[in-house]
Amino acid sequence: FCLFDNCKFDSNDSRHSVIAGSQLIQCSFTDSMLIHTNFMGIDARECDFSTSDLYYSNFSSSHLVDVQFNDCNLKNADFRFTSRNQVSFKYSNFEEAIF
Repeated sequence: FCLFDNCKFDSNDSRHSVIAGSQLIQCSFTDSMLIHTNFMGIDARECDFSTSDLYYSNFSSSHLVDVQFNDCNLKNADFRFTSRNQVSFKYSNFEEAIF
């Protein structure tokens, strides 16, 4: 498990990565390719994933507070058993996503 505090991962390609169980505080993943990434059980606060491709990514059992998923591809993403407080999915494609 890792702690990421105020990290910038913008415009990166991290397909099929495993970030499961990590704590993300004020991190940015904007405009990134995060297809099929395992975010299972993360604790994310004040993070931004806007304009990223998160197709088939797994956020199940995560705790999300003030997280932005604006204009993202969330098709088939998994958000089961996830607590969400002030999370924005504005303009995102969440077709077949699981909540």
